[in-house]
Amino acid sequence: MTKRLLPIAAAVIIIIAVAAAALFFQLKKSSKPSGETPASQMMEEQTARTTSGSSIRDLLGFGNNVTCTITYPSENGETKGTVYVASDERLRGDFTSNMEDKEIDSHMIQDGTYSYIWSSSSPQGTKMKLEDISSRQSPGPESQNQNIDLDQKVDYQCSPWSVDNSKFVPPADIEFIDFTSTMMQMQDQTNTTNQSQKAICDTITDPQAKAACLEATGGN
Repeated sequence: MTKRLLPIAAAVIIIIAVAAAALFFQLKKSSKPSGETPASQMMEEQTARTTSGSSIRDLLGFGNNVTCTITYPSENGETKGTVYVASDERLRGDFTSNMEDKEIDSHMIQDGTYSYIWSSSSPQGTKMKLEDISSRQSPGPESQNQNIDLDQKVDYQCSPWSVDNSKFVPPADIEFIDFTSTMMQMQDQTNTTNQSQKAICDTITDPQAKAACLEATGGN
């Protein structure tokens, strides 16, 4: 059962990380309209009480040093988590989900440059540059279906916190695979393969056969 759980757990962690990164950049780009309640006042009004009917976007939009416990429904029951937000745009999330009656703990850190993700199901995690995650976001319905809905209604309880910098340091006992480097290596390999295929086509002397070869390999 454990082997079957690993791909599912990995998918969940990636979804959480990408969604959190998308939220991170969405909030950076969002401007606060004039006349709205200041974030600090909103935070005071929400402190130390549970609230329903607000979204994850609302939750992380306070812009202050705040920690929140959240609960929201998932396909396998209920997901619970704690989110730590620093006003300097750092973020951490610790989540617990049930996968086929097995509890999986997953974690995510955004330190302003990288997003780190790992879970209790593996000694390895992944890291990726936030700017690369942002550039891979698609505003279309397909992207929305693959990520957590930023407007999903959640139950949460928030309170101010004194920022603990250790919360934003990745654990030393987890090996983080640089997903950005991996993607670049895959792209380089693809480019090398295409160049090799084009070189083969260039050796063909018959014009029509050469044209057909280039078209088939995408080298024209």
